[in-house]
Amino acid sequence: MGGRRIGRSGDRPELWAARAAVAERAVCARQLRRGLLTGRLTELDVWPAGRLRRGRRSPWRATLLDCAVDAWLRAPTADRQARLTGLVRGLRVRPNRLGNAELATLTLALHRAHSTAGARGRPALTKPALRRLRASWSDHAGGGLWSDEPGGRKDAVVNGAAALLFAQLATEGGEKADLHRARSTVDWVLHHLLEDGLVVTGLSVAPDGGVGAVDRTITLPGNAYLLGTCARLAVSTGERGWPTVTARLVTAVTDRLADADHVLRGSGPGPALGLLSRNLASAALALRDDPAAARAAQVVFGSAEAAWRHRAVARGGPLFGPEWTVPAISPTERPLAGDPGAPVPRAERQLSTQLAGWLALESAALLERAGFADRGSARRPRTL
Repeated sequence: MGGRRIGRSGDRPELWAARAAVAERAVCARQLRRGLLTGRLTELDVWPAGRLRRGRRSPWRATLLDCAVDAWLRAPTADRQARLTGLVRGLRVRPNRLGNAELATLTLALHRAHSTAGARGRPALTKPALRRLRASWSDHAGGGLWSDEPGGRKDAVVNGAAALLFAQLATEGGEKADLHRARSTVDWVLHHLLEDGLVVTGLSVAPDGGVGAVDRTITLPGNAYLLGTCARLAVSTGERGWPTVTARLVTAVTDRLADADHVLRGSGPGPALGLLSRNLASAALALRDDPAAARAAQVVFGSAEAAWRHRAVARGGPLFGPEWTVPAISPTERPLAGDPGAPVPRAERQLSTQLAGWLALESAALLERAGFADRGSARRPRTL
């Protein structure tokens, strides 16, 4: 991607930075469209796009914004900042039409785009979204934010994303109570939704206001957001307990959600693997000298290497699969001869699948910039 450099100049791209740039160009070329008159950017939720899919709003704008911010942090150019501004301006949704989970993740991404990368444009969602999220806490089932209004459920994704947002706001001029909100929300998740070291999906609230049925399915996004929040609190508060909690979460994630080759195991289409990789990188940076930091970095690099090694080649560049341990297949390929009934793969068409791969590479590039050694890739030929 070209453009005038705002930050560092003359840097030679390292391996992961170069790979992340290739993924960035591919995803943006295939699945971003700019309005000729407005300059607003919209995304295609599938590629190649059929007639009926064009113009549909993608539910993955939050992850797309995160990828765009990470790309700007890797190499801050005027073009990348213009892309961020176009994405923000192209967002046309009303808070009252979103569930709390999408509202929390989108507000978190918008806040990061504005506060970290200086994206311009009216933050249409931020103020009403913050009011709603701050008001969504209740003492039912011991605390936590409601998943939807009205809902009867309290889920890990809503609470994890909101807690991370509150933790960021607490150090960036938010309300004084935001730090308390972040701590209380994390405490509630750890008390009610942590089983064998990992975060489960959520719970229902019983008619009497107590804890009802618990959904014990492991949630990758829920673990990602909780990990990111604890890492943020470890850095921003200076309180000794947060690095310990962060290290325990890293140990559980790397032990149970990664395979023997240190690759995060897939969960089908969606950005969850990328989110988990990104927040493992945040934990590695927060812990730095703790042995858990090396474990987190090992999984970040191992996952990025697997996603890259198993990529398919498509128009514009690499195409990632939903499972990083097996080769991706281009959706333009036909079924193998002799197997006419084989379905044409569709997961690779999803924007969310491509964003997960892009985010994995940006996470590895982040640790590369921070000086973490990529021992896994060093044993293999260092080529693009």
